[in-house]
Amino acid sequence: MKWLIYGAIVSLALIGKTVHFFVGTLWGVLILSVIAYAAAPAVSEIEPLTATQLLFWFANLSEGAQVAVSAGLLTAIGLVAAYWTALAAWKKQKEMELKLAAADEIEARFQIALRCCHDIGAFLSTLVHSVDEARAIDDAESQAIRLHYSNSRAAFFEEQKAALHEARMNFHGLTATYSMILANSFGLFDKFRAVAESLDEACRVCAFRAPRGDSQSPQFVIQFLSRYDEERSRHALSTLDRISNETSAAIGFVTGRLRSNVIAPTTSGVLTLLRHPRLYASSLNLVRALKPQKEPDTDGQK
Repeated sequence: MKWLIYGAIVSLALIGKTVHFFVGTLWGVLILSVIAYAAAPAVSEIEPLTATQLLFWFANLSEGAQVAVSAGLLTAIGLVAAYWTALAAWKKQKEMELKLAAADEIEARFQIALRCCHDIGAFLSTLVHSVDEARAIDDAESQAIRLHYSNSRAAFFEEQKAALHEARMNFHGLTATYSMILANSFGLFDKFRAVAESLDEACRVCAFRAPRGDSQSPQFVIQFLSRYDEERSRHALSTLDRISNETSAAIGFVTGRLRSNVIAPTTSGVLTLLRHPRLYASSLNLVRALKPQKEPDTDGQK
């Protein structure tokens, strides 16, 4: 069923593209006019003049009539050519403006989410490090000193989780706005979707509460450590680090492709990349590593 839907969508797209070519482009209208002129005898009683007959007809006109016909024909052709040229230039300019706007907004919204990931990762790194230090010593007072900063930053962790969730939703909102622009370039929509899914994963791995205890209580260290989930904290830290690297490279790929029509690579740019092959290769590896999750095959399950 899914492939039938895909086939119908592709067929409609091809039909729409063909119709647009014949009625929406200069060459298409010219070809359609020639076809209609040649097919006139088959569909009507009109017998249009052949090319030779047209030349004879034009040659038999008076000099003034020839000048008038030639001037009118050239004027019509010039107006049509000027209109289609101006329209094509306007469409190209608007397309470039939309691509630049898409690149700027995608980058801006992603940077907000990335900043949240970095802040959460910094908190988790400090938390894991302070707990490891506290467990390595036996003195309760020294342990409390090691854990005090992480304890005071628990509210910050919750705030950043909420901010990451909001940034993720805002980033997903760009799918409807720029889906056609992204889909018109091979690979961009898939990379964008993979970044959005990675932000979803970042929210999932952070779905736990930071440990917190009463710093004035004698049982502060016991309270704090009993509420510390080491496995989830370390897993979230490593996952956020991976997501930050992969999504940053993928967003650079997406925004770079969107801006490439305006800022095309030059000889200097190519030579610079050739002088740094390892950096270029590592960036490409990160881009390739981020792939959208495959949707479940509901047809097969049925």
